[in-house]
Amino acid sequence: MKNKGFTLIELIVVISIMGILAIAIEASVSASGLSKVKHCVTKTDNLIEKCRIGALSRSGNVRLVIRADGSGKIIADYYESGSSPVSSDVLSESGISMTYTIENSDKTNQATHNVEDRPLTLSFNRSTGSQKPDENGYLYTAIVISNGSTSREIKLVPLTGAHVLS
Repeated sequence: MKNKGFTLIELIVVISIMGILAIAIEASVSASGLSKVKHCVTKTDNLIEKCRIGALSRSGNVRLVIRADGSGKIIADYYESGSSPVSSDVLSESGISMTYTIENSDKTNQATHNVEDRPLTLSFNRSTGSQKPDENGYLYTAIVISNGSTSREIKLVPLTGAHVLS
């Protein structure tokens, strides 16, 4: 008598192998997203420090403008004075999201924006290194960079100009 079909053991083995492969693929994709977020956070943090040091050492209007272009890339334009950037750096390709939190000087009004909707413009006071308010009088308190469930935050301290990765 010929048995047609699979035995229960064969089915369990095949399903187990498929489960292991699915977990491995998910871990690989997740690690790739984490790597992209870490890369973007590191570049952003370095540019914030460059802007702060530039403001302390130069007399021009040193500022950092972080924006999204039409293709989803996040770009940082560094200005030392004038309307032309000294450098433009791609912080991330598409798929990464960057939001930031602002608050007014007396901390009574807070809002969160996405760089795709409203660019982030960061500048520092030359004499103290503290953060300058934006054109509406708001100060930046946090930048969150994320890709799916992976996210990292840069906390900004407006009074001192300090920034900390968390």
